[in-house]
Amino acid sequence: MTDEERRRRGIGGLPSSLWEAIQPAEKSKLVRKAIGEHVFKAFIENKKMEWDPYRCIGLKLLSTS
Repeated sequence: MTDEERRRRGIGGLPSSLWEAIQPAEKSKLVRKAIGEHVFKAFIENKKMEWDPYRCIGLKLLSTS
């Protein structure tokens, strides 16, 4: 399926980064309900910790250019 076909059908793309995936997951009532509050909070926190080194590398690269 081409990008144009997906756009016409309202099919969005996949997140291009972990951060872009975390944002909607964090707001998802479905994910929260499916895995339970305790696991949900730990999962989101873990994913943010996983993303942090990449974010810091990107900030460092931007500040040196």
